[in-house]
Amino acid sequence: MAKYYYLKSTLPYLRFGKAPAVKVRSFLEECAKWMNSADMEAILGATLGDNDLREKEQKASLDWKKFDIALRREIADIRKDKRAEQGTKRAKYIIGQETPLDAEIAFEKNRWDHLEDREALYEFDINDLIIYFLKLQIAERLASFDKDEGEGVFYKLCEVKNGQTEG
Repeated sequence: MAKYYYLKSTLPYLRFGKAPAVKVRSFLEECAKWMNSADMEAILGATLGDNDLREKEQKASLDWKKFDIALRREIADIRKDKRAEQGTKRAKYIIGQETPLDAEIAFEKNRWDHLEDREALYEFDINDLIIYFLKLQIAERLASFDKDEGEGVFYKLCEVKNGQTEG
């Protein structure tokens, strides 16, 4: 298995809730310089929201997708049944947040913590970089949140849903 000591050592440390010092695009450009096509394909297959299982899935990617599917299912089950007492602790915590923004942050924190728990299993290999890529995407997503803009969209949707349109 290929080792990517130099590539991994050049990447900035990622912290939850902090804007990343590197963008996804730059990360992928750097990976393309160092990786063979199979490893590059594995990185590209680890995109947030893409939970399609592939024939030759890397361990970190497979673990991530199974985790993400399970977490989303737990949250959906609570929302569908509206019986939070029957959900898992982590799903109840996420659903129980005061605002949609807080719920999204709690959701991403749960996902981040899962990745951090798995990080120690891999050192400088493709799985290590897959975990980094997933965390980078989460960090970028969190950095893109704009509370004021989100509130505006939320209230506008609530008005439309209640049949109260402006103008």
